[in-house]
Amino acid sequence: MTKTNNKKKSPLAKIVVIAVLLLAAIVLFPRRNCLLDGGTVRYSSIGMGAIYEIECRHRLHPEDGRIYNEVGTIISIFKKEIYNNVHVDYEHWTNEGHSPEVEAKNSEIESILNSAN
Repeated sequence: MTKTNNKKKSPLAKIVVIAVLLLAAIVLFPRRNCLLDGGTVRYSSIGMGAIYEIECRHRLHPEDGRIYNEVGTIISIFKKEIYNNVHVDYEHWTNEGHSPEVEAKNSEIESILNSAN
């Protein structure tokens, strides 16, 4: 004859498990921060990213009269960086100042204003 073990969990144990799961969901829920450096987005846990932080970097990087894009991803867990593939994209650049399209529009506007005078 085999004995089956049909122990039921106490109501207190169920409440503790639900509370722990709820607390973990709240603490691990991502918070999104958009930085004003060219398009970087940072996702972090509540509490200043103490548990995890994921940064999708897209930052302007001026160098030698040209503006390059610094792109990549950084992943940190407990403030320890575990992944980093951030690099400067030297293939795509613009002159310092505005893009050629913006400069063309600005010169068009200036010519219209000068012809009105």
